[in-house]
Amino acid sequence: MNLREKIAQMIISYSDGYLPSESSAEFQRMSDLIINEKIGGFIFFKGNSLEEAELINKLQRLTETPLLMSADFERGTKMRLDDGSLFPSNMALGATNNPDLAYEMGLQSAKECRAIGIHQNYAPYFDINNNPDNPIINVRSYGEDPEIVSKLGVSFIKGLQDGGVIATAKHFPGHGDTDIDSHSDLPVFKFYKKQTR
Repeated sequence: MNLREKIAQMIISYSDGYLPSESSAEFQRMSDLIINEKIGGFIFFKGNSLEEAELINKLQRLTETPLLMSADFERGTKMRLDDGSLFPSNMALGATNNPDLAYEMGLQSAKECRAIGIHQNYAPYFDINNNPDNPIINVRSYGEDPEIVSKLGVSFIKGLQDGGVIATAKHFPGHGDTDIDSHSDLPVFKFYKKQTR
């Protein structure tokens, strides 16, 4: 690969997971990104499992380098798809303080991801729910105790990985302590790393 192609491999484009006709503008856009731009993959935010699997297979047939397919299935595939498993929020899981349940949730999510062709899940959530004014973290966090968040998050990661799916611990450290929704604005963190000697 030349430098431009290597850079393109780091680009992930968005699409729905519904199967568009091959003559549609959306399928043509995706085909162009794969064949001409040689991007690295796609992230799907909604759809249904059968159509998404068929779409992923069609897209994979267009490329010489396998595409990295990803999704944001924090609570299971039904979080984004019309079908699949939907698990309780992470806060409910945190209330159990049971790493075995977190592992099983990760493993089941991985099985459903692999069945439709998803390689990477943008989960789990490692934010600590330490700011009551936070508009976006809420029940997506395992809780306010860093040890519980860490223990359950690591167990979920192991479940995903044992199921053959790449885990993505998110978000950037400190996101639990913001009072702005980062989907629509840029939070500023007003705290600093403690200096140690």
